[in-house]
Amino acid sequence: MFFLAIKKDTAFLVFGLEPCGVKANHNRKMEENKEKKTTERIHIGSLIWERLKRDGRKATWLADEISCTRPHLYKIFAKANLDCELLMRISIALDFDFFQYYSAVVTAHINKRAGGENA
Repeated sequence: MFFLAIKKDTAFLVFGLEPCGVKANHNRKMEENKEKKTTERIHIGSLIWERLKRDGRKATWLADEISCTRPHLYKIFAKANLDCELLMRISIALDFDFFQYYSAVVTAHINKRAGGENA
């Protein structure tokens, strides 16, 4: 049995409630985020999913670590934006600072403004 969950630019093929990397046009955006780190279009749920898989962890493990259910965790993976408290709990569980993606955007804007004022 499988389900197709679609949210904006991202589509997950869910087989036995496990996303299987069918992402519509999203991989390209993820690569742009990683390379430039100055884009404002950050899909934090996908970044969390990628980190979880890179670390070789299961969704059930993360759900237990952040005290939520698996279905709720899959909703988190589909979200472009998250509450700061939840993102902090996920960052601690995965030993990875997900706030760095947002900090890079802020820093780029500050530097751009500072450069524009000096010119």
